[in-house]
Amino acid sequence: MVPRRTIGVPIQRVEQLKPFRTAIEATGTYRWLYDLLSPRGLAWFRKQDFGPIENLVRDQLLSQLEHHAKHMALFDEQLEQARKDFPQTEALLDIYGIGVFSALVIIAELGEVKRFRTTKQVGVYAAGLIGWPTR
Repeated sequence: MVPRRTIGVPIQRVEQLKPFRTAIEATGTYRWLYDLLSPRGLAWFRKQDFGPIENLVRDQLLSQLEHHAKHMALFDEQLEQARKDFPQTEALLDIYGIGVFSALVIIAELGEVKRFRTTKQVGVYAAGLIGWPTR
């Protein structure tokens, strides 16, 4: 007999997650994932006892999260340094929807902007970078 499934997940796995889900729902919050990733939520998660194997998995996940958070902080510092090195980013940041990373990518792709005489030339060049069909 084939085990029943719930949206591609075996029922047995869903049953294993019930204690975790019950603990989350007991907090009475609807933003549980956001709250779980906050410092308070991570401290709460660290204290939970899910069983010997699940606790090892929990500790591994928390360790990976801390590792990635450190690297993201380092990356953010490098982006801020690059922002200081390229004053053109300030003009691009005034455009709605353009962040520091996008502004730096645009500057890197365009290169020396003085080689373009008009904004239309910049647009045509940019269209070629992303592969828009030309006429």
